[in-house]
Amino acid sequence: MPQEKRIKVGITLGEPTGIGPEIILKALYRRSFLDLQRYEFHVFAPFDFLSEEFKKTDFFSSDKQSHLQQACSCYKSSLSDTHAHTPAHPTQNSGYLAYLSIKQATLALKEKAIDVLVTAPIDKSNMLFDAFSFMGHTEYFSDYFKTDALMFMVSDDLKVAVCSGHVPLKEAHNYINKAHIEQKLSQLKESLRQDFGKHMPKIAILGFNPHAGDKGKIGIEDQRTLMPIVNAHSEYVCGPFGADGFFGLQQYKHYDAVLAMYHDQGLIPFKTLRFDVGVNFTAGLPVVRTSPAHGVAYDIAGKQMASSSSFLTAIHKAVDIFTYRKSSFQN
Repeated sequence: MPQEKRIKVGITLGEPTGIGPEIILKALYRRSFLDLQRYEFHVFAPFDFLSEEFKKTDFFSSDKQSHLQQACSCYKSSLSDTHAHTPAHPTQNSGYLAYLSIKQATLALKEKAIDVLVTAPIDKSNMLFDAFSFMGHTEYFSDYFKTDALMFMVSDDLKVAVCSGHVPLKEAHNYINKAHIEQKLSQLKESLRQDFGKHMPKIAILGFNPHAGDKGKIGIEDQRTLMPIVNAHSEYVCGPFGADGFFGLQQYKHYDAVLAMYHDQGLIPFKTLRFDVGVNFTAGLPVVRTSPAHGVAYDIAGKQMASSSSFLTAIHKAVDIFTYRKSSFQN
């Protein structure tokens, strides 16, 4: 029987002055957690930069270069960088390097030079220049692949998607309409089927207002907009639920996924419950992209305090989704 090809995992650098370089190196160094008969890594970052970062890690040794080359077994990148980057001090140069890493990796993903992409955290406020005029990775990939992507936070037992992503709270109301919510529900249902093998999913919708409007006493959106959608799709949708009680009573355990109405309504409980093992998955794309469930963490950048657990989980989850899609297509 011919040996199965290793899955090519692309990794972006993230913000160089955040914890991205540290968690990448820790994840790759902890090779015992990664099946190297199954994975092949392509880190889109200047090798000299990673080499210098490796010196700072708590597993540094005299043969650091060979360790790093081994960890990045099939390291490929044409990126170069001559700037100094100080932990927790982002600059225009560090933000642009983060962008170049994303740009090169996305092209490789599109051209199938890599199979999946795992992105390290970026500082969105440090990347608001003409080349990257997006509020985050999700919006960038949505634009690049010309599809309306869905921000989907996933773990083994809790999955939360958001109806409106990186938008100001005062604008979240604009997304509470039948067409948009039904589109997100359809995307969520398809991702559960295509990516997680849930062919008859149960999805919970959270209410937009406190206590899901309390029968119209605290806002009308839940009764006028959300309830008719739930009734129209009652074979797989339930709700709307008041978000506080829903998570407080652990009702999420009875559903395959949850659709939150806005960013913090879904991400605060998800990160509170599953921070170390949670993954940000961009559903609705023709490719697989994941990232850890945390940000750049400037407060611990450069201090060797960052955990690579979420990043390792993001690698595993990307490969699992890619493998499931591939096997489903072949069958």
